[in-house]
Amino acid sequence: MYIKIIQNLELITTYYSLRILVTFYGLRSYIVILIIIFLTVHGYKNIFSFNGMGSMLIGTTYSTFSQKDLGTFTLVPLDIEVDRDLIINWVKSEHAKFWCMREMDNKEIFEFYKKMQESSHSTAYMGRLNSEPIFLLEVYDPKFDEINKHYEVKDGDIGMHFLIAPKQSSPIHGLSQSILQIIIKFIFSNSSASRVIVEPDVNNKKIHVLNKKIGFIYQYPITLSYKIGYLAFLEKEDFKFKY
Repeated sequence: MYIKIIQNLELITTYYSLRILVTFYGLRSYIVILIIIFLTVHGYKNIFSFNGMGSMLIGTTYSTFSQKDLGTFTLVPLDIEVDRDLIINWVKSEHAKFWCMREMDNKEIFEFYKKMQESSHSTAYMGRLNSEPIFLLEVYDPKFDEINKHYEVKDGDIGMHFLIAPKQSSPIHGLSQSILQIIIKFIFSNSSASRVIVEPDVNNKKIHVLNKKIGFIYQYPITLSYKIGYLAFLEKEDFKFKY
């Protein structure tokens, strides 16, 4: 009862404070104050978070990162209508044997990413280096993925997959590690995520080496519907102090 009385007094005080502001400063100040109150009550992170996913990426349309000796990386939400042929070529290449989509037909691949972009629990980004498409990034909320059967999902967890474009005629030394660093920076700087979750195929030896270099801590193998993967975590604090 006492709490209710205090709350009512706070509302009355707020009401008369707003009236005083309007009297002396006009309607604009009233609108600004209302916006501030609304954001405070509802939480600005929840309002601006991507597709309503609490720890998922903020609804950003363009992010840029500079990497010494390589150039400028940009990440934008995947437009599967525009990038359809490119993505199909990437995921069906020999290079993508651990991506688990080589047996899918073109329509299935297109529908998969179209559905992902419409989902409230996952999304994909196109990564470019100096304006050239160079990698595909997928992020998802583990609470709504089958991985939640294999570990205790915490608030702030975000799942991630990435695929680098098929090898070019002139390989770039250190490209894979630079891309993974950029991805982790992108996730932690554009979301409320505190931990990144990965589950690479147990036979993908190259990615295990790369993940461990970045700071992922490997847990144990897990059996998913489409592969056997290694569960691994990267805490935000560990990455922040590592780079």
